[in-house]
Amino acid sequence: MKFIYVIYIIVLISAILRPITIALHEIGHAIPALIFTKGNVNVYIGSFRDVKNCIKLRMGRLHIFIKYSPMQFTGGLCDSFSSELSIFKQVVILASGPLFVFVFSFVLTYLSIVYEWPDIPKALVMILLISSVYDLFIDFIPKKKPVVNLDGRDVYNDGQAIINLIKNKKSISVDYSYEMGEHIIDLSKQFAQAGYDRFMQGDHLAAIKEYSKAIEINDQSSVYYNNRGYSYQLLEKYERSIFDFNRAVDLDNKCAYALNNRGLSLLMLDRFDEGMDDILKSINIDKDYVYAVRNLGICYYKKKDYQMARELLNKAIEKDSSIPLVHDYLEKLECK
Repeated sequence: MKFIYVIYIIVLISAILRPITIALHEIGHAIPALIFTKGNVNVYIGSFRDVKNCIKLRMGRLHIFIKYSPMQFTGGLCDSFSSELSIFKQVVILASGPLFVFVFSFVLTYLSIVYEWPDIPKALVMILLISSVYDLFIDFIPKKKPVVNLDGRDVYNDGQAIINLIKNKKSISVDYSYEMGEHIIDLSKQFAQAGYDRFMQGDHLAAIKEYSKAIEINDQSSVYYNNRGYSYQLLEKYERSIFDFNRAVDLDNKCAYALNNRGLSLLMLDRFDEGMDDILKSINIDKDYVYAVRNLGICYYKKKDYQMARELLNKAIEKDSSIPLVHDYLEKLECK
């Protein structure tokens, strides 16, 4: 029975140490990325690019996003956006994650033995070492099945990413893009324009793919995220759209379009107070923004304040009679 208790304790301690292992792993990627590149390096601890409900730390070019609750941890990711790197440097960055955890925990274990640390700290670092050895094999054994991150892209484990890198001559799981020269920005605009064309044709899935290509090249455009989020919204994928609107607002907190669009998605998820807050912020930025007036009317409709809803929807239709959804909600109001 004592043996079973020991196993339970080891499993429990391993679960507690897991966030630390993830953090060390991603910092391991970030260190050479900071050395080899000139752009920002983003580290996500506990998620794949989720910037909501997290602690945000900035140390120069290193930006760290840590999920508040370790119970919600789904993994980790390191992104670097800078100049094109040689395959060797990219392989070094990919391999440094699991290797850094192993070396770090090995050194701690060695010190704990040489300097005769107390039993509990010594046991903790040994468990960390065992966990790092396990991760070393898990990360370096290639897995062809990727994880889809919140940005809609595939994330492979380090071993598979290195294979993909060598085969395709480009980075897969660590996202390196060209330095933002004019020719690269122009290329992102071409994809964004293609996304808009697909959107106008009503092919929102194709529009999302084109906007995603634009974001691959230039992830600093709030417009690209807003437009892709809007396509997700029209497909009624409201949770997914909110992720893009969050990113757009992070990049430009005065982006009335993203605030308003996020507000509508929140309304559709019955998160009325949050939705109204976003819509009011949008109106404060652009008082003539007719879509924000419409969405505020929808908000009051959902809150069952039908008189205010009717006034706002009529106000929106006075500004633009072709605006979508207004007539639908006015028809619903006829029955109220």
